[in-house]
Amino acid sequence: PELVPVAKLAMDVWREELFQRLPQITRAAIDLVNRDREGEIVDLGLLRKLKESLVDMCPHPFSSFDAAYDMNHGPPMFDPMALFTARLETPLVEDSRRFYAVESDQFLQENSVADYLKKVARRMEEERIRCREFLHTTTEKRIIEALESALIVRHLPTIIVEFDAMLRDDRHEEMDLMYRFLSRIPRAVDEMATRFRAHVCNVGNREVAEQSADAQEHDMALKKSVGFIKTMMNLLRRFAKLVDTRFCSDVKFRKAMNDAFRAFLNQKVGSFTISELHVVFCDKVLRGGGEEGKLSETEWEETMDVAVRLFAHFNDKDLFYENYRRALAKRLLSRRANEEYERRMLSKLKIEYGALFTRALEGMLTDMDLSADLAKGLSTELSNMHATLGGMEFGIHVLNSLHWPISAPTNEINLPKELLQCVDAFSRIYLNNNANRKLIWVQSFGTATVAARLAMPLELVVSTYQVCVLLLFNDSPSLSFSDIHQSLRLPEDELKRCIQPLACGRYKFLTKTPPGREITNNDTFEVNMHFPEKKKKNVPRKIHVPASFARITQDEKAEARSCVDSDRRHHVDAAIVRTMKSRQRITHNDLLVEVSRQFLLFKVSPKMIKTRIEALMEREYMER
Repeated sequence: PELVPVAKLAMDVWREELFQRLPQITRAAIDLVNRDREGEIVDLGLLRKLKESLVDMCPHPFSSFDAAYDMNHGPPMFDPMALFTARLETPLVEDSRRFYAVESDQFLQENSVADYLKKVARRMEEERIRCREFLHTTTEKRIIEALESALIVRHLPTIIVEFDAMLRDDRHEEMDLMYRFLSRIPRAVDEMATRFRAHVCNVGNREVAEQSADAQEHDMALKKSVGFIKTMMNLLRRFAKLVDTRFCSDVKFRKAMNDAFRAFLNQKVGSFTISELHVVFCDKVLRGGGEEGKLSETEWEETMDVAVRLFAHFNDKDLFYENYRRALAKRLLSRRANEEYERRMLSKLKIEYGALFTRALEGMLTDMDLSADLAKGLSTELSNMHATLGGMEFGIHVLNSLHWPISAPTNEINLPKELLQCVDAFSRIYLNNNANRKLIWVQSFGTATVAARLAMPLELVVSTYQVCVLLLFNDSPSLSFSDIHQSLRLPEDELKRCIQPLACGRYKFLTKTPPGREITNNDTFEVNMHFPEKKKKNVPRKIHVPASFARITQDEKAEARSCVDSDRRHHVDAAIVRTMKSRQRITHNDLLVEVSRQFLLFKVSPKMIKTRIEALMEREYMER
């Protein structure tokens, strides 16, 4: 006969003769746990001893209670936890589910969702400690799953409804708690992300509506654009931080946030798109005006990083690009650009959207460097002509028309003789060295520093058009609007924009008769020889007069949009032709889908694609 150790025999007898005949042992253990849950002081060490006893009592595979040893397949699988799982763990898990279902129903009726979540957190932590100290590691996983089912899944609709109030009241700690419990339930995370997107949309739409109500006029929209874009950037910072800190950078929440921003950032504010207002903000920061000029290096970097992230949500990125290009041209030509900041901004855009996106912008900066090198090369010849020019010093920017958003002027201004001498002198020198090139003069973007001998000597930094106006007063103390118009041959609207800062701005260098804020055709102007008045203190010796080309006019805005619309038509035509060359034959709907996928800088509508298809068919590029 087989010899069996005495300890093994004793354990077998304990199991078969005593434990199997006392099922109330399991019930007593569960009651012990429930009493502990209700706050009674109990000896949970008995639970640990019961667990150890059940593990020890688990029959060995070579005992008489198990299958015989199989020479072909080896011994049967042996699970030392089988008895513990069957007689204690499983009944405890099921009873825990029932216990917490009853408790949760009662607690939710009497308390808020926030308090309920805090209680759930305490209960889960208690169960983890109890399982680790007195039960087994496998028990913890099953108990927590039972708790999630009884405490979270059963009350999911009630819990999620409270998420809206948490977002509205910025209850971040409670949001953190809710996400921690619901993150393992996919449908719950989807519902939370949907509600998060709706909340972000509501907040953004409210800000856009307020801005639209205050900025119906063109000038008012520009004036308030910087503050509005700051608000949008603060919203982006706020919700991005919320996603990172409270929702563990969850992909679904990040996508919900981005979708919400795309929804409200692609609306119009008055007559402007938000992307156009964003250009105004970037221009202000890069010029260093107002509060933006006081930013430290770290603050500037962070501000422009957020600006680029905000730009990513615009559907009309090509419209932003066109307006940014025009603003960059104005900054460079008005000598208000910080080249280091400009290059750093372009590098940020280049990292996000590639070298092709910034190629023309970088070309503009390169042209400025080449112009500086050209001026050094011609400095000797120009200095020889210094005396013949009446002591005037001038610099010329020679620009590549492919890079710059500057078209040839349709109206030639009659330059005063002082400026005309400079133009003729440079033309002779430059064309002698570059015979095969053609110079087209664009005076509208030029600047000049003028010495003004008024009540005290001043230096005025003005546009080329403005200096042409001021030089006329060297020959006549008083000029009417019609006199200035006949002398310069500028369009009336452009001439009014030039004179307005000189006669009606913060500093009035010209006296207008009759007084008023608007320039009319019947006005007469005189040099204000009493400027600055004694009551005006701390007037700087060098004053920058706002240039007419620095402002965004309705005509310029319309021209930029027209240019973008024209480019879009060409891009869509090219995409259609590319697709047809690769596919040869394709259904209409498939063609719409294929073409719409090819654009990253703007969102093309099916209507536009259909229109371009018809245009290409008329030109026989394709046939139906």
